[in-house]
Amino acid sequence: MMKNLSVMMRSALTLGVSALVLLATVPAFAMGDLLETLPGGHDAVMAVDFDETRDSPFFRSALGWMRSHPAVGPALQAVEETLQIEIEKDLDELVILSDTPPLNMAMLGGGANPMDPSSLDLSSVRGSVLAARGDFEAAKVLEGVRARNSDAAALSVGERAGVRTAQIDVVTLSEKAVLVLTGQRDYRDEVLARLERGELLSARYTGALTKLGEAPGVVMMIQPNYEGGAGDASFAALSVRLKARVLASMVMTMRDDERARQSAQDIAAAREQALSNPLVAMFGLAPAAQNLAVRQQAADLFVTTSMTNDEAQILIDQVMRIVQTSGELEQGASPAAPAASPSKAAPAPVPEDGVEADFN
Repeated sequence: MMKNLSVMMRSALTLGVSALVLLATVPAFAMGDLLETLPGGHDAVMAVDFDETRDSPFFRSALGWMRSHPAVGPALQAVEETLQIEIEKDLDELVILSDTPPLNMAMLGGGANPMDPSSLDLSSVRGSVLAARGDFEAAKVLEGVRARNSDAAALSVGERAGVRTAQIDVVTLSEKAVLVLTGQRDYRDEVLARLERGELLSARYTGALTKLGEAPGVVMMIQPNYEGGAGDASFAALSVRLKARVLASMVMTMRDDERARQSAQDIAAAREQALSNPLVAMFGLAPAAQNLAVRQQAADLFVTTSMTNDEAQILIDQVMRIVQTSGELEQGASPAAPAASPSKAAPAPVPEDGVEADFN
């Protein structure tokens, strides 16, 4: 149990830190409306409201992180190059569905660097589904795809019009929204067949928005597939919103009520231990630990925390510093750099002083 809890806590921390890098805000009803139109059969959902994110001081770094992500980056590239839509100007909402989570289970268990997207193994991913809604006309997007691709062919999915090329399918969802499929053709065929049959995204995902609370920001939802037996959690969802403070909410549906009750007690105990651990403060996690609250309702486990924008920036800076240091240690000394003699070696750098957290 404690081993599983440790993995779960690392998972929560990884999700939290990653979401803080993607800070955004999105009205719950708007995101829910878009999710309800999407095909089912996927185990991971990530949604971002770019319209709100544009006013965030974290927008540039968030967009850069997404572009470098092996699951998210190709989808953004498809939007920009194939659809001729400028993300920074034209895109309001973006939802990405995948058979392999943007934050996969190996990563959440500590098997990969959460801030280094290149460390993810996505070799089994057959493709991805992207829904984009924004300041554009879906019909004109289809016309543009036809005009720019000599192999473009008309595509019909029920009453929805679309276009297929060798690499991508584009289907209208509404006057201002399109569905984009990338990957292998048989994968795209399967997804479109589910959409035509009306097999839409599970209500478990849309219902999670209500559980997460008012105005979720960046939302990441995972229905994990465990290898070698059932895991503690059958579903997990995380959202972050940015108002006067950064607010993060997570809900996990545990295997049963008793597992949820025990996990809530264990997380509360872990919080008390974290508050007395100086490394937590040095890492920049003290505010998140101080403001963390946990409760259980039947098999659902709810965890919330908050921090100021300045505290969030300190945490992000610390994470980036650790990632950079880890990368330098893995690469080792440059082969072109001459080895310094012991007598002329440069002194070791003095560690920076930690920053005191503001608990007021």
